Amino acid sequence: MFYSKKFNLLFIASPKTGTVSVHEALQKLDNSGSRRVIEIGKKVITGKDLNQGIIGHARAREIKEALGEKSYSSLNTMAFVRNPYSKLVSSYFFNRQNKLYQSFTIKGKKNRFKRRLRYFLSTLSAKLLPFKLWALVYPYRSNLSYLTDYDGSLIVKYIGRTEFLDKDFHFLLAQMDIDSKHIVIGKKNTSSHDLEESYFQERWFRNIITKKMKADINLYEEICKNLG
Repeated sequence: MFYSKKFNLLFIASPKTGTVSVHEALQKLDNSGSRRVIEIGKKVITGKDLNQGIIGHARAREIKEALGEKSYSSLNTMAFVRNPYSKLVSSYFFNRQNKLYQSFTIKGKKNRFKRRLRYFLSTLSAKLLPFKLWALVYPYRSNLSYLTDYDGSLIVKYIGRTEFLDKDFHFLLAQMDIDSKHIVIGKKNTSSHDLEESYFQERWFRNIITKKMKADINLYEEICKNLG
């Protein structure tokens, strides 16, 4: 999450979509922006005001609920989506390189035990299971779940693609009349692995995963169609 009062901008950070790079770029645009607090009028929203107890990777629906319809709708909301196959592979190798002990350092009081347990199990399962088995049992965190309301409707106005991060970042900000030409976006916090195509060569496996991520695949294809 990144909130810029200066630009009336709220970035929704769906995991494994280039969020670190986007955060850094937005910070360069507005050094007074925040990754922990949203302040609109008398409303001050932090992690403790959200269902999950965290704001960094908070879903749009949680923030909308905390802010209220009017305040949320007034914002320039932005997010990025990633090719679901690529996102799944990246999530696996990202979890594999995590340290188990880090689950005990997660901050924030609200739902802390639940969040620590989820982190611990995600990391442990990736370390113990081969990719295919992990992918079949992993509770995939879809792009859609971060960008939609509880009724499934899309509530983020500007959506770009991780694969075209620099290009789409500048295009989306231009749509908001924000000049970002001087900002260069680099890749940050990446995990090392082969091209995602190599992990889905078996037809039976690809068919199962495609069915599992169908809604996310449809969203990604629609975003690609809109952006060209």
